[in-house]
Amino acid sequence: MSDKEEKVFKQVQKYLAKHDFIRVKELQELAALSPASSRRYLTKFTQLGLLDSKGSNRDRRYQSKENS
Repeated sequence: MSDKEEKVFKQVQKYLAKHDFIRVKELQELAALSPASSRRYLTKFTQLGLLDSKGSNRDRRYQSKENS
């Protein structure tokens, strides 16, 4: 994982410590990213096995593995 990805993942972890799940829009606001970049990060974290995704495209939510 790159330094930028690690930084974004730490922000996601911090957010998930207080919330059950995160959506693209929430990461976008949290990390000042575009919707496409937010989606890419969350997809990559899911592929790496760090997050689980639930729901369909428009209502997809991401949560930590421990909470799934």
